[in-house]
Amino acid sequence: MVGVIAWVFTWWITEAVPLPVTSMCPLFLFPMFGISSADTVAHSYMDDVIALVLGSFILALAVERYNVTLVFCGDPLNPAMLLLGLCATTFFVSMWLQNVITAVMMMPVATGILHQLPPVNEQSELMNKFNRAVILTVVYATQIGGMSTITGTGIVCLEVLEEKTIYKRDNGAVRALVGGRYEMSFTNVESKKK
Repeated sequence: MVGVIAWVFTWWITEAVPLPVTSMCPLFLFPMFGISSADTVAHSYMDDVIALVLGSFILALAVERYNVTLVFCGDPLNPAMLLLGLCATTFFVSMWLQNVITAVMMMPVATGILHQLPPVNEQSELMNKFNRAVILTVVYATQIGGMSTITGTGIVCLEVLEEKTIYKRDNGAVRALVGGRYEMSFTNVESKKK
């Protein structure tokens, strides 16, 4: 096993072969050398949570490619509706994508909205407050949306994976995500550490 890990590590660092090929080496090397069965290794590659995170990355690429976030910005003439549209869009996108990805994707939308306004030195105090509100809307909506699903916040994904691998428990988090029967709270996470 150490030899296979050293082999894959060397290929990974030196990039002697493309990284996708290197990352798939354990899939055929572990069964070939009798380290682990093919079923066990294949299950490690496509666990439920990993498939969910992979799907969220694919969704992120699609949202970025087709500029879906720009469609939901709302009417730029009504500031309240603009903030509501930006908040709702950021919240919804952050539910399915990682918080950092959502913030990086939505911040150019927010700054693009602000660039349509007059320069800062020509703005009133009310406009300065609106500028801050636009930026804070992205920040807060990203965090709130990220707490609502497993894929939104990385630490929750890691918690579910930890339960499945270390504690050998499947709490049904991924399967119950659609049905809404899974409850994740920070008190549950802290109580397991004690």
